[in-house]
Amino acid sequence: MAVANNVKGSGEKAAVNLGLTTSNHVEVLDKSTRALTVTENREKTATYKLKTKSLLGSATLTFQASLGDKTSTYSLDLSVRPPNPYVTKVQTGYFKKRTVKIPVTRAMYTEFRTLEASASILPVGLARGLIKYLEKFPYGCTEQVVSQAFPALILNHRPEFGNKPAQF
Repeated sequence: MAVANNVKGSGEKAAVNLGLTTSNHVEVLDKSTRALTVTENREKTATYKLKTKSLLGSATLTFQASLGDKTSTYSLDLSVRPPNPYVTKVQTGYFKKRTVKIPVTRAMYTEFRTLEASASILPVGLARGLIKYLEKFPYGCTEQVVSQAFPALILNHRPEFGNKPAQF
């Protein structure tokens, strides 16, 4: 964090107090408050070591700098996301009984997981899983954008596969 001393008359060895508070998504590993010596009309950089917690979402960091009766506050938000990319698993198989149990063998974050199952006598039933994969694909390259259009073209008028025209 860069801290600038713009207080007129504060001099060459102005004592600036800098503090950092965080939301529940992040913890400060070193001291959250610092005493900095910042010359008038100059700036100094403070570095903090942070660690993300298991709570996902928008983390807020709030810095507060004070010099005498002058105070300045600055907040910024960061995104705390899983360390691994979004994964879609499409699994095929068959069943002979009326019910079947499909175990979920991966650890997933409840904030982002979606579990769906579908059954079809045709292999086109796989299209639903592939559509979900293409919807969440993180890169917007030309190939992916074009690939996202194919299910809409092919399955737009096939409601038996669980797709609605408004969905595309």
